[in-house]
Amino acid sequence: AGTYLYLNGATVKFRSIASNTNGFNVIGDNVTIGYGSIWFDSSSAASTGSHGGYRNPIVVGDYNNGVGYAGFTATHLTIKHNVPDNASIYLLGNTRGWDIDNITADTLGSGALVGAHWGNADAIDSNLAPSGSVYTTHPHDGKISNIMVRRHAIAGSEVVFLSGAYNVDVTNVIGAEVTSLVEITCGDYGYYYQRRFPDAYSKTATTLQGQGITVTNATGTAITANSALFRVSGDASKMIGGAIDSGTYDMSVVFTNCKAEVNGVASTHGFFLQDCRGVTLNNC
Repeated sequence: AGTYLYLNGATVKFRSIASNTNGFNVIGDNVTIGYGSIWFDSSSAASTGSHGGYRNPIVVGDYNNGVGYAGFTATHLTIKHNVPDNASIYLLGNTRGWDIDNITADTLGSGALVGAHWGNADAIDSNLAPSGSVYTTHPHDGKISNIMVRRHAIAGSEVVFLSGAYNVDVTNVIGAEVTSLVEITCGDYGYYYQRRFPDAYSKTATTLQGQGITVTNATGTAITANSALFRVSGDASKMIGGAIDSGTYDMSVVFTNCKAEVNGVASTHGFFLQDCRGVTLNNC
């Protein structure tokens, strides 16, 4: 059982006037959107909502309450989006088991084509978080494949952005002229609240963010100075048992057959690794 929206080659155009709107808000499990084009044109290019949660073509889940949904599929879509801080397909909170496949954009104006970002569950329970105030939820167990962007030149933008996610496979991503192709980050102390089962509510449990991530067959050509085509970042300030420690973040990220073409663009890196351990590059 599920909900299917097959566009049959049609183009759906959204024009956002209000600050708290999206194109498609997915609020249930097992939803599929595919086989057409989605344009989102905002009257204001500024993002709105917590962590860019509004003015996006497709949003699954909610940052503010950490809610997520299972089994979302986006397939064979062409995206046009003009809000530079947001993600065109945005997977939030406890969204899991997603499959994003065959997504293209010509000249992309959003912050990311596909983004997965944690959510804030606002639990007041000392068993859930070291600080006794909140815990967070995180996108997980997803697939992102066959992504193509011709031009994406906005500073600070990415084609694929994973923030506090885990168990994600990214395959076959091409960026012809881009600022950044794939960025993976764990973040600040807030991300430390996602616990590894079965001892998920133990303050001494290890964390999951940045674990089980693979990037295979990705190629990008840089167009923007002071950037990196592939970026992995932990955070030097982490919450452990209620105290802040400085150091690196233990991750499990594997790049295989990934190519970065910088071509003399000023101060731009092919691969940039920061505050992290456990990153492997195979044939890159």
